Amino acid sequence: MPISFPHDINKAADYLRKAVPMMVQYKIPPTPENYALWYNYVAAGNQELNQELMATVEDHGTCPRSDSQKLIRQFVLEDALTTNPEMYSHVNSVVNQFEGVMQDTQSGTQEYSQSLEASIKAFTEVTVEPDDLQHVAETMADNAEAIFALTQSFQAHMRSSQKEIDSLKTELEKQYQRVMTDPMTKIFNRLAFNEKIDELVASQSASFCLILFDLDHFKKFNDTFGHTLGDSILQGVAQTTQRTISPIKNAHFSRYGGEEFALLLPDCKVQHATTAAETIRGKLEKLGIRNKSGTETIDNITASFGVAQHKAGELTSDLVDRADDALYLAKANGRNQVHTA
Repeated sequence: MPISFPHDINKAADYLRKAVPMMVQYKIPPTPENYALWYNYVAAGNQELNQELMATVEDHGTCPRSDSQKLIRQFVLEDALTTNPEMYSHVNSVVNQFEGVMQDTQSGTQEYSQSLEASIKAFTEVTVEPDDLQHVAETMADNAEAIFALTQSFQAHMRSSQKEIDSLKTELEKQYQRVMTDPMTKIFNRLAFNEKIDELVASQSASFCLILFDLDHFKKFNDTFGHTLGDSILQGVAQTTQRTISPIKNAHFSRYGGEEFALLLPDCKVQHATTAAETIRGKLEKLGIRNKSGTETIDNITASFGVAQHKAGELTSDLVDRADDALYLAKANGRNQVHTA
């Protein structure tokens, strides 16, 4: 079972804050692969992995490299980082640099601690000579300067690493937007829809509505005018719908597939969702799309709508089926109309 990573930035940051201290506690090297394991552990995304990981830690007090690699091969089947070699290399470089700085700082502070312990012991010696005291004081001063320089260097590396991390976060956000966007219409895609509706169903905080709508006789447009004009129609429908729903707070508009679209309206009753669907239907009915040469305008674009309000405890699939059934009724009863489940 592959590991699943959340797209929510705040949730990912929370997992980071939980995972890193555990890796430090169990002396786990901060490599990207190890981080993937411990990230998933705190996210509780795979119980089988969590059990094996904890069993390994209990046996060894840590997770040896061979065991980590075994768990990675077994569970991390589709790590998002490895699908992008350039980004993986960038992340790996930042982590490795940070690991090196951490090791240098740890080594330096350990040496300082040992020197400080020896100096304190010398101060407590009853037979210590004045010259020896001066030598001890000079040694402590030298060590203090050394540890100050070391911490300054560490802070500089931390600032540099933070810039790299900020840059990576920006790039990851861009990649997320690309993954979740339909390239033709520039609205959310089916993957984004699935994630959002599952989130709304799981929250159970308030009622929400689903509107599914499908363009009427779209195949005829493609067959008559060609796919290029068909693409223009899809883009025009997406743009018109987006303008229409822009006043609606938190509306989530997606291309569901082909010529079918989905609109999620959080905190919405079915009466308001039906009104919104009627408004969109009316706008699309007036939409005109011109061909590239400008010699012809397609102005008979219509759509059929199915509206359903989520019921308490209802599964995602059942809600989608009800909205789809309502859409089917709209088609069966003559198209270019709204039906409510």
